Amino acid sequence: MKSMLTQLLFEPVPAPPQRGRSVRFDVDEPQIMVATGPLDERIATFMRLRGYPMTAREISAGIGSNPSQVNKGLHTLIGRGVVEAVEIPGSVKEYVLLID
Repeated sequence: MKSMLTQLLFEPVPAPPQRGRSVRFDVDEPQIMVATGPLDERIATFMRLRGYPMTAREISAGIGSNPSQVNKGLHTLIGRGVVEAVEIPGSVKEYVLLID
């Protein structure tokens, strides 16, 4: 029988079960200021940081949210006059931040 100290020092530690949202510290994770808070504020902050027109998919990847929720948030911001949709025929709709 192995001693408790030997087990703690020399045997591999089992990985904990994956539950909830995992936090990673690599470059692909969104900044904390665009990853937390109300969705419309996260979208506006991300667009302000980038400074150029973006698609809903680019915004959703940048803030770590799903595209359908970002579309709802963008429509809310368009209704408030904060964001404008730019539609170019034959291209994907992009969104521009109007208020800094």
